[in-house]
Amino acid sequence: MRNAIIITAEAVSAIFAIMIMFGAGYRISEKTRKTRVYLSFLGTEIIALIIDMLSYAIEGSENSRLLLYTVYFLSFVMIDILLAIYAYYIVLVINKKKKETLVFAWIIGGISVVNIIFALIGTISGKLFYVDECGNYINGPWRDTRAYLPFISVVIIWIMIIKDIKEIEKSYLFAICLYAAVPVVTVVSALIFVDYDFSYVLSGIACTAVFIFAQKEEVLEAKFKEQLIQKLSVQDVLTGLKNRRGYEELVEKYEGCKNIGIVFCDLNSLKYINDTKGHAAGDEYIKHFADILREVYKNNCEICRISGDEFVVLTDGVEFEIFRELAVKLKALIDDNNKIASVGFAYEDMPILSLVSKAEKEMYGNKRIYYEETGYTRER
Repeated sequence: MRNAIIITAEAVSAIFAIMIMFGAGYRISEKTRKTRVYLSFLGTEIIALIIDMLSYAIEGSENSRLLLYTVYFLSFVMIDILLAIYAYYIVLVINKKKKETLVFAWIIGGISVVNIIFALIGTISGKLFYVDECGNYINGPWRDTRAYLPFISVVIIWIMIIKDIKEIEKSYLFAICLYAAVPVVTVVSALIFVDYDFSYVLSGIACTAVFIFAQKEEVLEAKFKEQLIQKLSVQDVLTGLKNRRGYEELVEKYEGCKNIGIVFCDLNSLKYINDTKGHAAGDEYIKHFADILREVYKNNCEICRISGDEFVVLTDGVEFEIFRELAVKLKALIDDNNKIASVGFAYEDMPILSLVSKAEKEMYGNKRIYYEETGYTRER
C-alpha cells in the first residue's frame, strides 16, 4: 500500500514534468542557455522520478538483487545531480559573471561528486543500505550521514540567493526559493509521514513552479524570437512584402488549389532612375509601387517582391469578376503614375506555375507595348 501511494504520486509528478518539458522545448530551435539548462534539469528530474518509482516497484523481488542495488544507488545519487544542475541554473538566473557566484556553483558540483562517491562506497560495503534475502530494502548506518553533504549544498544555494537577491527578478525569486526549500519541506514531511518518502514528488512540484513563475517567460521569449526570425527570412527588407523565399513557400502552399489568380508586374525604367538619380531614388520608386499594390490587393491576397524590379501577387479564393475589377483598378493606378510598371494577369484552372508563366508572358507583351508607345529602350 505504501509503495503504491508513492509510485502513484511520483507517476503523476513525472507526467506533469514530461508535459512541461515538451511545452518548454517543443519547436524551439534557438534556446537560450538558461532554457537549455532548465530542460536538462527537468529531464534529470523525470529520470529521477522514474528510477525512484522503479525502486519501489521492484522492492521485494528475490531474483533481482543486482538490479535492486543498482536502482537504489541511482535513486540516492540523482538528488546530488539535481542540486548541481540547479546551482548552475541559479547562476544563470542571477545573470552575473561574478567569479564568487560561479565558485559557489563549482563547490556544489564538487560536493555532489564527493557524495556520489560516498554513496558508491556505501552501496558496495552495505553501509548505506543493503537488500535482504527477500529483496527488501534495509537502511544502513550511513543512511543519515549521507544527507549532510546535500544539506550543505542547500545552504550554499540559499547563500547564493540571499547574497544576490537584488539581481534576481521577482518572477524568478519565488520559484527558486521554493525549489531551494524542498529539502526543508522533505524533512518536515518525513517527520509527519514516517513511512513515506515524497522528496522526489516535492522536487517535481517545485520544478513545475520554476516553469510557471519563471522559465515560462524565457520559453515564450525564445519562441517569439524564433517566429520573428522566421518572418524576417521571408520578408523583403525594403518593401515589407514577402521576398523570393516567401513567394516559393506560397507557390508550394497553393499548389492544387482552385480560384487562384496571378498578377505579374515588372517596374518600368528602374535602371534609368538608378543610373540618373541614384539608388536611393530607385528604392523610393520600388516602395511607391509596393504601396500601389497594397492599395489594390488587400483581402485574400499575397504580394511578393521576387527580384529587384519584379513583383507577383497571388489571390486566393477571389472570384473572377472581383479579380478582373482589381485588374482594372491596378491598370488605372499604373497609368496615373506615369506607367510605373508593366503587368500581366492569369486566372484559369491550371497548375500555379503555369499561371505564373502565363501572367509573365502577358507582362512581357505589355512591356513591349510600353517601349513602342514611349520610344524608350530596355536601358530606360
